[in-house]
Amino acid sequence: MSESQESIYPISSEVLDAESLVQAILTAKETLYWSREWDSRFYIRLAELGFITTAIDYEAPDARDEPLVSVPLLIPEIQEAYAVLDWENRHIGRTLRRWMQSSACTSKNYNLIVGCNLSTVVEGIRKCHQPCWLIEEYEHLLEALLKDSIHRDFELIPVGLEASGYGIVAGEIGYRIGRTYTSLTGFLNRENHTHNHAGKLQMHLLAEHLEAQGIAFWNLGHPGMQYKLDLGARVLPRKTFLQRWQKAVKDEL
Repeated sequence: MSESQESIYPISSEVLDAESLVQAILTAKETLYWSREWDSRFYIRLAELGFITTAIDYEAPDARDEPLVSVPLLIPEIQEAYAVLDWENRHIGRTLRRWMQSSACTSKNYNLIVGCNLSTVVEGIRKCHQPCWLIEEYEHLLEALLKDSIHRDFELIPVGLEASGYGIVAGEIGYRIGRTYTSLTGFLNRENHTHNHAGKLQMHLLAEHLEAQGIAFWNLGHPGMQYKLDLGARVLPRKTFLQRWQKAVKDEL
């Protein structure tokens, strides 16, 4: 990365092996980091610490007077604040409640699939979000995480909401560590307006599932999106969040 980009810093597995460096990172004002380590162990360690990791195709010069080349990079972020849903705060708005009781919803026989086909959810996310940070290398990493058995307390979870006759119309990708669940990204198929509330329905059904499974709370990531607050999430500053997080990731279901 360019030295002029002062707001983003390199991070590696070696850095995470040094407790003093980890504590310095967790308490620093900086939030964004970058890495070329497309390794499931490294990814899981970042997640355990409270990072939420996305990706970019970084356009870098190959040599003087040569065209730019694309370099896939992981972008771990230790956020300034997190949107956290505690189950007692979950809220269903009046409009959504009415839709859930209407024939427009009940006729679709919506069904939540926890452990949905990963490629189906990835395809839905890429269609919904353009440009999309879920690049090819990140998809390969997710596939490795889905198969990975090196860490018993980490579980990648693709989620889909299926509608009768329509297939998967909404969904997300997240992961469980200990008694926490974190959302990475999600989608809603907007091609058919009759599914306009399906994304919110998927989240409410998933919240019910997570609570029933003994998950302590839902980490929704960045707090700047209104739908998270509408769901009942509270905004926690990093220090407060990490105090809860570090305890819950060590708990067993």
